[in-house]
Amino acid sequence: TAGLMLTVGQSQRPSVMLLAAVTHFKFQQAVRPGDVIEIETRLLTEALGMAAVSAVVRVGATVVASGQLSLVSR
Repeated sequence: TAGLMLTVGQSQRPSVMLLAAVTHFKFQQAVRPGDVIEIETRLLTEALGMAAVSAVVRVGATVVASGQLSLVSR
């Protein structure tokens, strides 16, 4: 989700975004088979082919996980 967000709208050939790190990620509740999850990402910073994004994972209106991801372009 975050990697796609960073490549959409680029005039150059889209690069592949790879997960570099997961930080401050907390899982508040288990997700069960059959649950529909919604993942919301927001760009925090981007420079020199790297990006930091925040992520919130929900099942319905309940937040089940949240944290930060670091991505690097390949």
